[in-house]
Amino acid sequence: MLADASIFCSILKACTTFRAIEKDKKVHAQVLKEERLLENDSLIGNALMDMYIKCCSLSKAQEVLDGLVSRDIVPWNTMIAGYVQHGDGEEALTCFEKMPKDDLVANPFNFVCILKACGSIGALDKGREIHVEIVQRRLLDMPLSTALVEMYARCGSLVKAQQVFNELPVRDVVSWTILLAGFAHIGNDVIVIHQLENMLREGIEPDEVTFTVLFNVCSHSGQPDKAQMYFETMITYYDIIPTLEHYTCMVDLFSRARHFDKAIVLIASMPIHDYIPIWTVLLGACQQCGNLELGNYAFEHAMQLDEKYATAYVCMSNIYATMTIQED
Repeated sequence: MLADASIFCSILKACTTFRAIEKDKKVHAQVLKEERLLENDSLIGNALMDMYIKCCSLSKAQEVLDGLVSRDIVPWNTMIAGYVQHGDGEEALTCFEKMPKDDLVANPFNFVCILKACGSIGALDKGREIHVEIVQRRLLDMPLSTALVEMYARCGSLVKAQQVFNELPVRDVVSWTILLAGFAHIGNDVIVIHQLENMLREGIEPDEVTFTVLFNVCSHSGQPDKAQMYFETMITYYDIIPTLEHYTCMVDLFSRARHFDKAIVLIASMPIHDYIPIWTVLLGACQQCGNLELGNYAFEHAMQLDEKYATAYVCMSNIYATMTIQED
């Protein structure tokens, strides 16, 4: 008896959840044997693509898309979104350009993904083209408007980003944070702080993502004291529980400023200590300044979490190399 397409989809979903790529390949091989599944049910083709994308095998996902007999907008959406999620804006744009061959017209989801791709690679001209098409087709809604703000800001077109933002029917914390992140991406820290003040004046309270942007801004501009003020305000005034990303940003910031005592105190205050990126950040800072004592401390903690963690060994080797050069 031939397996039903829904059964294959369920199996693929289960394998994807556990990143069981080798098992997925076996299921894919079985699907290819039963060609009617791909010919008569695009659902399984999309499930295969989703599986390969989540298992970081984009080339295999592209092969599935190329081999589909009948392709509607769904698998194209899946492939384009996959490229964007994995930071491959160029391939996302290439895939987007191929869609008209199937007589398909981009939908709002396509446009949101492609605008993200344009922003990630600085494709301002393409972003402008898409903006024109969105307006002509009267598709402009809140998600697309917000995506346009992000695209223009990340491409360095600050005036246009501000213009689109000002035209938003509703300016919530999400759209404000996207504007802040866009300006932060191009290193315009002064405008970020100015816009933060405008946001607060409008009565919009920052969320955890907003604070992540602010911590990164303080890190790049070398303002550890200001970051600490934001960190304490986030907890005491806004009742936001720090995430692991927040702690990592702060440890990185203190380490860059060589405030290692504050970094250690902050790590000690974390609810969990088995988060290896924290120790990696500390090791990286010790590598830059040749702090052997603290480097050994961070290395020992990293080894307790993963004895085969290659990055930790590389950092310690570089720390010893730095010490040797300084002694010579």
